[in-house]
Amino acid sequence: MGAGVVLVAKVVGTAIVARLFALTQPALMRLRWFATWYPRWVSWKNGIIAQVHASWYGRAASVVLRRTRRGVGRVWRRWRDGAAPW
Repeated sequence: MGAGVVLVAKVVGTAIVARLFALTQPALMRLRWFATWYPRWVSWKNGIIAQVHASWYGRAASVVLRRTRRGVGRVWRRWRDGAAPW
Protein backbone atom coordinates (compact mmCIF):
# COMPACT_ATOMS: atom_id res chain seq x y z
CA MET A 1 0.00 0.00 0.00
CA GLY A 2 2.89 2.33 0.75
CA ALA A 3 4.33 1.84 -2.74
CA GLY A 4 0.92 2.65 -4.20
CA VAL A 5 0.74 5.87 -2.22
CA VAL A 6 4.22 6.86 -3.42
CA LEU A 7 3.29 6.03 -7.03
CA VAL A 8 0.08 8.04 -6.88
CA ALA A 9 1.92 10.97 -5.26
CA LYS A 10 4.54 10.93 -8.03
CA VAL A 11 1.90 10.88 -10.77
CA VAL A 12 -0.14 13.66 -9.17
CA GLY A 13 2.98 15.75 -8.52
CA THR A 14 4.11 15.35 -12.13
CA ALA A 15 0.65 16.33 -13.38
CA ILE A 16 0.66 19.46 -11.22
CA VAL A 17 4.12 20.51 -12.41
CA ALA A 18 3.14 19.88 -16.05
CA ARG A 19 0.02 22.01 -15.61
CA LEU A 20 1.98 24.82 -13.96
CA PHE A 21 4.51 24.74 -16.79
CA ALA A 22 1.74 24.88 -19.40
CA LEU A 23 0.26 27.91 -17.66
CA THR A 24 3.58 29.75 -17.28
CA GLN A 25 5.25 28.82 -20.57
CA PRO A 26 4.13 32.00 -22.43
CA ALA A 27 5.65 34.17 -19.69
CA LEU A 28 8.80 32.04 -19.61
CA MET A 29 9.24 32.39 -23.37
CA ARG A 30 9.67 36.14 -22.84
CA LEU A 31 12.91 35.42 -20.97
CA ARG A 32 15.73 35.50 -23.50
CA TRP A 33 17.72 32.65 -21.99
CA PHE A 34 14.64 30.43 -21.73
CA ALA A 35 13.50 31.23 -25.28
CA THR A 36 16.99 30.32 -26.50
CA TRP A 37 17.40 27.03 -24.67
CA TYR A 38 13.88 25.62 -24.54
CA PRO A 39 13.57 24.79 -28.29
CA ARG A 40 17.03 23.18 -28.19
CA TRP A 41 16.05 21.08 -25.21
CA VAL A 42 12.77 20.01 -26.85
CA SER A 43 14.63 19.03 -30.03
CA TRP A 44 17.18 17.02 -28.04
CA LYS A 45 14.45 15.33 -25.97
CA ASN A 46 12.43 14.40 -29.08
CA GLY A 47 15.55 12.94 -30.69
CA ILE A 48 16.23 10.77 -27.64
CA ILE A 49 12.61 9.61 -27.55
CA ALA A 50 12.73 8.75 -31.27
CA GLN A 51 15.89 6.69 -30.71
CA VAL A 52 14.29 4.82 -27.82
CA HIS A 53 11.14 4.10 -29.84
CA ALA A 54 13.24 2.85 -32.77
CA SER A 55 15.34 0.54 -30.56
CA TRP A 56 14.56 -3.11 -29.93
CA TYR A 57 13.66 -2.27 -26.33
CA GLY A 58 11.26 0.45 -27.41
CA ARG A 59 9.52 -1.83 -29.89
CA ALA A 60 9.29 -4.61 -27.30
CA ALA A 61 7.84 -2.19 -24.75
CA SER A 62 5.29 -1.12 -27.37
CA VAL A 63 4.17 -4.72 -27.84
CA VAL A 64 3.89 -5.28 -24.08
CA LEU A 65 1.93 -2.06 -23.65
CA ARG A 66 -0.46 -2.90 -26.50
CA ARG A 67 -1.08 -6.40 -25.11
CA THR A 68 -1.62 -5.01 -21.62
CA ARG A 69 -4.15 -2.48 -22.91
CA ARG A 70 -6.02 -5.20 -24.77
CA GLY A 71 -6.08 -7.41 -21.68
CA VAL A 72 -7.32 -4.58 -19.48
CA GLY A 73 -9.94 -3.76 -22.11
CA ARG A 74 -11.19 -7.35 -22.09
CA VAL A 75 -11.37 -7.43 -18.30
CA TRP A 76 -13.15 -4.07 -18.27
CA ARG A 77 -15.74 -5.19 -20.85
CA ARG A 78 -16.41 -8.42 -18.96
CA TRP A 79 -16.78 -6.51 -15.70
CA ARG A 80 -19.04 -3.92 -17.34
CA ASP A 81 -21.24 -6.65 -18.81
CA GLY A 82 -21.68 -8.26 -15.39
CA ALA A 83 -19.53 -11.34 -15.96
CA ALA A 84 -16.69 -12.39 -13.72
CA PRO A 85 -13.67 -10.43 -14.95
CA TRP A 86 -11.40 -13.48 -14.92
